[in-house]
Amino acid sequence: MLFKRFSPGAVVSSAILALSMAAPAPTSSEELDIGNLMNRMEGAYVEVVKSLLLVPVLELANEAPFAKVQKQLGEIVNTARLLPKIDNYKNDNSFRNFAGNVEKQAQGLAELAGKKRQVASLSALSRLQDACMQCHIKFRF
Repeated sequence: MLFKRFSPGAVVSSAILALSMAAPAPTSSEELDIGNLMNRMEGAYVEVVKSLLLVPVLELANEAPFAKVQKQLGEIVNTARLLPKIDNYKNDNSFRNFAGNVEKQAQGLAELAGKKRQVASLSALSRLQDACMQCHIKFRF
């Protein structure tokens, strides 16, 4: 079974959390703004969660759509690289470290998705979520 290491409750809880965080992605003409960047990152994150957790279960697929996962993770990586460029955070080393950790975790997950390693990808998704949450806790976004 695809999710034998994860209880059904944990999978559903993670999916509900991710879907509740869904926000529309900003248009390319919007300026560099923390709210816009967070919306963009959250939208990509929700798609990653849906692809890794829901698609294999709801569509009875043998594996997640890893190409889609990699594309969305690329969006997260690119957005994380923009975060330290926001005026309010340019000189904040702590913020830069948090953004760098999000980027690192997203890159690690993308690598696993490229290898189509489903269970390892789920563990990496948990690390990415933790990196995001640690920043939100520290900076109260």
